[in-house]
Amino acid sequence: MGNFYSWMQLSILSSIVLRLGSDIFALKIGYSCGLNQIFKIYLKELKNKITIVCITIILSVIYLCIYCVNDNIIEFLTFVFLFIINSLISEYLRSSGFQLLPLFVQNLVIPLGLILCGKYFDLYNIVYISQILSLFLQLGFYSFYFKSEGVNSKLDTSEVSYFNKNNIINSLVSYSDIIVISVFCGSDDVVYYYIASRIANICNIFLGVVNGIIAPLYSKLWMNNKKMKLIQLFKKNLYFMFFIGIIYITSIYVFGEKLILFFYNKNFSDTVYYLNILSVGVVFTLLTGTSGYFLMMTNETVLYNNIILKIGVFSLLLLLVFGYYYEVEGVAFIVSLSFIMKNAITFYFAVRKLKTL
Repeated sequence: MGNFYSWMQLSILSSIVLRLGSDIFALKIGYSCGLNQIFKIYLKELKNKITIVCITIILSVIYLCIYCVNDNIIEFLTFVFLFIINSLISEYLRSSGFQLLPLFVQNLVIPLGLILCGKYFDLYNIVYISQILSLFLQLGFYSFYFKSEGVNSKLDTSEVSYFNKNNIINSLVSYSDIIVISVFCGSDDVVYYYIASRIANICNIFLGVVNGIIAPLYSKLWMNNKKMKLIQLFKKNLYFMFFIGIIYITSIYVFGEKLILFFYNKNFSDTVYYLNILSVGVVFTLLTGTSGYFLMMTNETVLYNNIILKIGVFSLLLLLVFGYYYEVEGVAFIVSLSFIMKNAITFYFAVRKLKTL
């Protein structure tokens, strides 16, 4: 089971690296162009020489790790390809105002497949089938609701490379925890930490919906120069997310242990400890609202990229050191700390941006 979780993390990390930031760009401008244009932008970014070198180095390391977990590279690449296509379509649909299907595809298809069919089928086959089903669902939905493809000839695609860098750094920090634990700890530790991480990040389902709704609105208001409405929207969203954050952290500390012991047994008591550490970092993501998306949707992508780059490199170094010396506990602490630093600094610059409007 620990090997499967490690394989999943490496697969998702690879797909994020190979998306090249086009998924975030699709979320920002999908409402003003067609899906065909999104894929053209993606293919254009694939031809960038610097991009090719960077992703080759990163993926080479990832594929080397894959041999330690599952030596079937063809199966791995198939899943990564399906994940990339599904993600691009999902973000385009979210930008166009459709939230439920992308929410289901991005957050619920694989977990539901594992829960319903985990006892009867191989885990790897379940995730393949889940992604193929997701692709058919989204393409069917798209072909039914979108009759014509818009083309925006004035579209500025210069931000895609910055979205790409943001995605890579964010993902290296977010998904390297399982990989570090796999290297320095045992398979059981991977399972305990993975369960804690999934529960701690359960609010990402809700956060994904909010970002999918708010991000295109930020972009539209900014492009239409409606600054007062933009400020009001940011403040309303901040108050709302702060309220959700309080509910989240209270629920984790009151019901977290009971939830874990209900679904598992007393051998998973360490999971509760990791959950409490991780939830402190996650709650900062909620308390600071959608500050990161606000910066990206208001042409502050370079600034956000610099924040992510510096904190990301610092966090990765700490992750390796603390993972080696303090194992799972150290990894959980650094992941939580990186969330706090990233969101606190991003929120500061978002507020500063608001004051200049």
